[in-house]
Amino acid sequence: MLLYQPDSGYCYNSDSLFLYDFINSFHPKGKVLDVGAGCGVVGLLVARDNEKIELEAVEKQEVFRHFSKTNARVNKIAYRLHECDFLDMQEVQKYDYIISNPPFYPAGVQKSQNEILFNARYNVHLP
Repeated sequence: MLLYQPDSGYCYNSDSLFLYDFINSFHPKGKVLDVGAGCGVVGLLVARDNEKIELEAVEKQEVFRHFSKTNARVNKIAYRLHECDFLDMQEVQKYDYIISNPPFYPAGVQKSQNEILFNARYNVHLP
C-alpha cells in the first residue's frame, strides 16, 4: 500500500499498525467509520484486507483530509470522507464498526505548539 502523510507533525506509527492488526482479527464487514482518520492508514488497511467493508471516515484537519482522500484514490479503495469534527457530525447512519486511534494525552500536560500534533495527540479534541 502506498501512503502519503505530512512531512512534519503527526505521522502514523507502530500504534496504527497494531490497531489495524487488532481490528483485522475480527474480520470486519459492513459499514465501518474511521474516526479521526488522519492520513487514513488504519481504515484503508482494514478495507484493503476485508472486501465486505463499506469504509467511511471523519477528519477535521484539512491537511489530513487531503492525504486521506489521496491515499484512498492511489490505492483504489472506495472512501466516503466526512469533513468535520466527529463531535459535530450530524450523520444518522448506523455503523457495524467504529474504529479510531484517538488522541490520548490528558488535559494538564504540556501541549505541542504544532497545530497538527495538538489536534492529533490531546484528548480535549475527542473526550
